[in-house]
Amino acid sequence: MMPHTNSMFPLTLILAAAAVPVWSSPAAGQTATLPFPHPLITEILYAVPSGQRGDANGDGTRDAVGDEFIELVNPHDKPIQLKGYTLLDSDAYSPGAPKSVGTPAPAKPSTKPTDMPTDKPVTKPAHDPGTESTRAEVRFVFPELELKPGQVVVVFNGYHQKFTGPVGDTTKPPSGTNDKFHDAYVFTMKNESPYAALGNEADFVVLLDPDSKPVQVVKWGKTTKNPPKDALLTEEAPSSIGSVQREGVHGKLTPHRDLKGELAGTFCSPGVFSLTPGVDPPTSTTPTPTPPKPTTHPYRPKSKP
Repeated sequence: MMPHTNSMFPLTLILAAAAVPVWSSPAAGQTATLPFPHPLITEILYAVPSGQRGDANGDGTRDAVGDEFIELVNPHDKPIQLKGYTLLDSDAYSPGAPKSVGTPAPAKPSTKPTDMPTDKPVTKPAHDPGTESTRAEVRFVFPELELKPGQVVVVFNGYHQKFTGPVGDTTKPPSGTNDKFHDAYVFTMKNESPYAALGNEADFVVLLDPDSKPVQVVKWGKTTKNPPKDALLTEEAPSSIGSVQREGVHGKLTPHRDLKGELAGTFCSPGVFSLTPGVDPPTSTTPTPTPPKPTTHPYRPKSKP
């Protein structure tokens, strides 16, 4: 979503405040939120766009695997504890025959940018041999971290990635929020394998609670493996180049490019989520500095002359 300093994202959309009521009844056709004390998945980037607009972590290099991320929010009116919550892809939840995560890479790099990512490995190993170089699953367990109402956490895949500012991993939380991602808490899975990736066309993500009970499932495409049937919330994400993001705490997952307002036409925005669509409430922890004038960033398509 939108780091403060590298002009990758518009700077007017800010984190939701603790005072914002989030337990209103969902409107007709909207998805109900999760009960306390569970976090809510708000955005997933599983099909990283080509070129600079796919550089979701803002390190200057786009990576089809490493720039993947999963974003969550505390949608409640009181703090929650993330320790022990786990994020899994279909290979981690249901070991066995591996999924295909991408399409074959071209023999030579194309000089023309395209929307469709083409450089993820096509076939994962037939089994998980347990070494970092060939580990075939996406798995992340949160360390101890209290998330205040409306606060956001972003978990990057981390393969071949560099980060600026506080970043945690499964062994320790970040030392604080990261202003490069609009004061969200940022984590890296520290994946060292190109096979540990989400499928572009079909996969699912499972959020487990500290007792290993399924809380939320987000799935897309026709998967060869079955997600848990007893999750509190199961959702179908639309096909998307770029991320899918929830339109408010009760809203549906939508292709990021189809969002309205400041994020319209952009491909992802790690760290930015408004509990109420169309409302930009003040941050609950620190005053928001006066933002600079918006500038074009790599995720926003340039207007035609």
